[in-house]
Amino acid sequence: MRNIVITALLAFALFSMLGAVRSYAEKVHVVRLNKSHGIVDKERPNEFTAYLVSENGSGGVIVTPVESPKFGIIKSIYAKERKELPDIGHPGGKKSGIELRVIFEDDIVDLPPETWITLNIYQSGATEICTHSMGSIVCK
Repeated sequence: MRNIVITALLAFALFSMLGAVRSYAEKVHVVRLNKSHGIVDKERPNEFTAYLVSENGSGGVIVTPVESPKFGIIKSIYAKERKELPDIGHPGGKKSGIELRVIFEDDIVDLPPETWITLNIYQSGATEICTHSMGSIVCK
């Protein structure tokens, strides 16, 4: 019984110390995307796909919306890490980053190019996250 109590106390102390460690990886990046930063396919008129450069990012990605009535109501968000983003001609060639797909309740294909959406993005280790498109500058 005594060994169980000591083991439980040691485990509690260890988890408490690990939970107290903080790093810059906890930074949440706010990214504002115009419709022109992404791809909206006429065959899937309610989906928006964008690629983001993730400087030093690794591991999983968490994305949450910031309220944006310009695009409409979001049904779901899918984000995954990519080792290589499509080559769009920026200096430095292919970059690693995030592929982001947002599905809306209504069709967005006919929205104007300046329509925007704002997202909170978290990726472990990421020091900067920015858009990856012909109309944007790769992370400064």
